[in-house]
Parts: sequence; structure tokens; C-alpha cells
Amino acid sequence: MYQQTVPIDASDSLTISWEKGWRFIEVRYKGNLIINFPDKEDICYGRKFTLPDKGEFLIIMEKREMEIWYQGKELIRGIVSGMSDDYGKAVSALKYVAILQLVLAIPFYFLKMAGLELVLTLLFIAGLLFALHFWAQKTGDKVPLWIGLVFFGLNIAVTLISGSLAGVLISGVMIYMLYKGIHAEQIQEVPVRTLQDDGPLDSGI
Repeated sequence: MYQQTVPIDASDSLTISWEKGWRFIEVRYKGNLIINFPDKEDICYGRKFTLPDKGEFLIIMEKREMEIWYQGKELIRGIVSGMSDDYGKAVSALKYVAILQLVLAIPFYFLKMAGLELVLTLLFIAGLLFALHFWAQKTGDKVPLWIGLVFFGLNIAVTLISGSLAGVLISGVMIYMLYKGIHAEQIQEVPVRTLQDDGPLDSGI
């Protein structure tokens, strides 16, 4: 499964996922499935979909590459089959590990499975990772990923000393994902093209 994050504006984005060869294409917004297509033939001539709070979008396959249009203007061109959105995956991983810390902290506290110090540590880590996630998601900056990389680099040393195999494994996976996210190519800005309101779906392309 391949995935690409397509920014809509400063705060929101679409997530496009597909299998190699442009099969099983899915468009998600805020984690919810909006529309899907069995293969690229379904979008060769363009397909429109609407988000209640955003308006109308157009997804179209052009010269073996996917394009996303919003309100008549192109968001991004050239999503190539086989491209993996390593930056988006790293940002999402920060959120999932933060959620894991909360899931551990709550029963530890209420079931008295750990001391208050450990619970507060887990809550601090969760807060830090959530902050890095939202920072990266909103700005597209790589600084929060660097901070996360340093944190998990230190954490893997601590978990090695304490003998926590799960902690070493999670930290190792996060280091790998954050490293790939840091070195992922940024989505490049492209000249805006405008669709003709009274033309065919592929006009202006």
C-alpha cells in the first residue's frame, strides 16, 4: 500500500492511498473514507467528490500520474504509483506512539500498576509527541522530526539500560521512520493551473 498526503490548506489535507499499478485507490479526509476506485480506469476522465466543509474536488489520471484539483485549481501534480509518503508516515507515527503512552498511563494509574513518577513520565512523553505531531502536520517542517529523532535516540539508550525489549523495539522503529521522514523529498510547489468552468474535465491540463 502506498500513500500520499495532499495539503488542502494550512490546516487540512487529503490522504490518497493505493496499491501498486493504481489499484484500490482510496481518498480519506481526517481518517474517514470519502471515495474509492477499483483501479485507474475509473479516474482516467476525472471523478468529482465533495467535502461538506470544503467544497468540490476533482481527481484525475493524467499521463500515468494522478492529479488532485480543488475549486478549479490544482493542489499537486505528479503523484506517481510506487511513491511512498515517508514524511506523512513519520508524522502519523508520532501520534500513534503518543496515543500508546496514554493507553499505558491510564490503567497504570487507576489500577496502581506503577508509581506516580512513571505515570507522569508517560503523560509527558505523550504530550511531547502530540506537540511534535501537530507542529509537523501544520507546517510541513522537518524540525519536529529532528527533535523526535533525538528523543528516541536518547530513549533507546534508556530502554536498553532498563532492559525493556518493547521500548527498544518501539524506539528503533521510530528512529527508522523519522530518519526516512527527514530525508523524504518535500512536495514541491507547482505553477497553478485553472480548469475551464465550461470545458471538459481534462481541459486546462
